[in-house]
Amino acid sequence: MSAVTGIAVGELLGGRYRIDGVLGAGGMSTIYEATDLTTSTVVAVKVLDEIPEGIVLERFRREADAAARLTHPNVVRVLGSSVGAPTFLVMERLRGRSLGEEVQFLGKMAAPRAARIAYQLLDALAAAHAAGIIHRDVKPSNVMLISNDHEGDIVKVLDFGIAKVDEGPDGAPRTRTGEVLGTIAYMPPEQAMGLKVDARADLYGAGAVLYYLLSARRPIEARTVAEVVRRLLHGRTQSFEEVGVEVPAALAAVVTRALRKAPEARFQSAREMADALAQAEPGATRPAPPPPQDTSMPTLSAALPADLDAKMREAPPLLFTPATPWSQGAPSSSSPWSQSPPPSSSSPSAPGRSAQERAQARAERHARRAARARREKMTAVAVFVATVAIGLILALVGAAVLARSSSTPRAPTSSR
Repeated sequence: MSAVTGIAVGELLGGRYRIDGVLGAGGMSTIYEATDLTTSTVVAVKVLDEIPEGIVLERFRREADAAARLTHPNVVRVLGSSVGAPTFLVMERLRGRSLGEEVQFLGKMAAPRAARIAYQLLDALAAAHAAGIIHRDVKPSNVMLISNDHEGDIVKVLDFGIAKVDEGPDGAPRTRTGEVLGTIAYMPPEQAMGLKVDARADLYGAGAVLYYLLSARRPIEARTVAEVVRRLLHGRTQSFEEVGVEVPAALAAVVTRALRKAPEARFQSAREMADALAQAEPGATRPAPPPPQDTSMPTLSAALPADLDAKMREAPPLLFTPATPWSQGAPSSSSPWSQSPPPSSSSPSAPGRSAQERAQARAERHARRAARARREKMTAVAVFVATVAIGLILALVGAAVLARSSSTPRAPTSSR
């Protein structure tokens, strides 16, 4: 395969898509924000870092076409694709945050909310499997929430159609340095060993994602890739009781079955797993209730705009640190920001507290966090403005002093 050089802002792809900025990079591709000049809409363009050839090229064409035909409310829409230099996929531009970012921000989720999200994920996988598409890389960073009111979550599954193209010869997704740790942590054993996989591999990934939502932990925790693989093949996932998380027994049983090492011991279809999830947590299939009165929860943008004004408008009112290679278990690799997980905001309910009181307590915590975040943002803006103003004043004073010294005539010297 031939490497693709960097694409500049303002460059036109396919004679139609103007590159406006970089959203992020992950796997063996880079994601850009672009404007479709034909429709004047903002889109996301995923450009492969290498030009596919031979069988890989044919597979890209086949699966990109299949993904474009996959229409489901919980699957990101693929709007088009192009093969050549560069090879890219055009998708709808989502504004929200990944499940990894959501858990990092709020901590582990309550069982009803986690079940509703997992049910939508399984519904999307069922539609994909019916169309003959296997995702193969189901993980928190590939699942977006485009609603942020905590009660009306809308799930969007990313990267259908190119998951197989990003695989190496051993069947594992090819990733940049550091990203493979988070990917393998959600990968079924047969895929980690390079064996042929089917739709049940995605069900393992869905179970791993649900485990993460309920516990704020990856199913396999380790410091190195080798240790992750060893535990994946020969170890076991700690139960919720062992990690100190209270989860209803029926829901825990669904997760346990989904994470079985042998594919035949897992659920055999996404629909079967979704039905089991609905029985374990009846609220998983019900429409989300109205959002709480407090709607001041900050929203994370999946993109970092190039200009300062746009950045202050779209970025979340939080102070972030750049993502590290080992943060890959949760935040999206395509998102340019991540942060260290805060202490979990979900603690076992105090005895005697009603559901309404617990909801009110959560809303108050969210309001306090939002207020603190706004203060931090205002402080950051004030510091930036003050710094710029001081720099301008010093520059003006320096220019005035130089101008005055150059215009003042020197006294003539006398000689005897």
